[in-house]
Amino acid sequence: SEYLVRELQALKNVKVILVLGQIALKGLWTILPEEIKPSRALPKFSHGASVKLNDGRVVVCSYHPSQQNTFTRKLTEPMFDGVFNQINRYFAL
Repeated sequence: SEYLVRELQALKNVKVILVLGQIALKGLWTILPEEIKPSRALPKFSHGASVKLNDGRVVVCSYHPSQQNTFTRKLTEPMFDGVFNQINRYFAL
């Protein structure tokens, strides 16, 4: 988590943070400063869910592209592409 904290501090122009799985969302939420979080409560995780942070950045959630998720078709290629299409829309704003 120390590495992630440094990365987030270094990447000043980041508009979107993609989390791959609920564990990644929980990890990110624990290191974000309280003033950036729109709520102290962990957002509900679902594929394609997004949360706007108080500093203007957006957190977008995706199922992790593990073999367990892809082989069982919990995450398909079109679903994963859809998340990146969603992210691209934030750059058009």
